[in-house]
Amino acid sequence: MPATSGSLLQTMTRNSYPRFAVPNAIWVLFLATVLSNGSAAVEGVKSAVMDHSHMPITVPESSPSPSLSLILHKDLMSGFNLRLVTENFRMMPPPVGLTDMGNAMGASTDEYGVIEGHAHLYINGEKIQRLYGYDVHLPASQFHAGINQISVSINNHGHMYWSNNGRQVIATLFIAPDKEQSVRHRFESFPITDAR
Repeated sequence: MPATSGSLLQTMTRNSYPRFAVPNAIWVLFLATVLSNGSAAVEGVKSAVMDHSHMPITVPESSPSPSLSLILHKDLMSGFNLRLVTENFRMMPPPVGLTDMGNAMGASTDEYGVIEGHAHLYINGEKIQRLYGYDVHLPASQFHAGINQISVSINNHGHMYWSNNGRQVIATLFIAPDKEQSVRHRFESFPITDAR
């Protein structure tokens, strides 16, 4: 692809590279290193390039379809207790000794073909934490007055979200913390019918 005007970086697009060019992520790392001459900026760029949180991974055809539902109860002292209910999903931390992110990007299954991974918890659109277990306390300080959103996605060990039939496996609650019946609306892309 010949460059007609402008720099090489201007002629590169996401899906077409000149034969001698390298992918954009490598150019970004190179430019950050040269321009910043500091490791903090380079680490920030590396983490941005390595963020797989918004990339899908399809449930293998040989695996049973996963389901996810959420149960929320007010805590006796403050905030809420959230329980994740899953079917055909094994919640677990990454295997001990997994040191290469490339090895974590694929589909991991148990001996029965059930997919494995962890969950990501979001409150009001902000990622709060990873979940390796089925129960978590949500402090009252995480919520504001009015309607709040709690979302949970299930993810592989490489942080890619699981999708099935072209849809993300996700569950969302819209809650009003100050109301007796806190849950105002629920959405579950693959619900468990008897979870509530």
